[in-house]
Amino acid sequence: MFSSENYFSIGIGASLMWLYSLATFIPNISLTVRRLHDINLSGWLCLLLLIPHIGGLILFITTLIKGTEGENMESLLLLMQNQI
Repeated sequence: MFSSENYFSIGIGASLMWLYSLATFIPNISLTVRRLHDINLSGWLCLLLLIPHIGGLILFITTLIKGTEGENMESLLLLMQNQI
């Protein structure tokens, strides 16, 4: 029914998916933190992803909120740090 070629191709696919997930993990967190800063929320809210099912949904809905117009708190803090 299943030949050794099928198991080999499944192993290759699983390996590629694992490598892709590993390569995009940190950039995805970075983009989420940047988006949360854009709407004047703390980047630590990324930890909501650790809550199964509901955490990802809350974070997804939160990132759909329209960003702040003009300056936001995170950019103001960076400006203040650079002036010191």
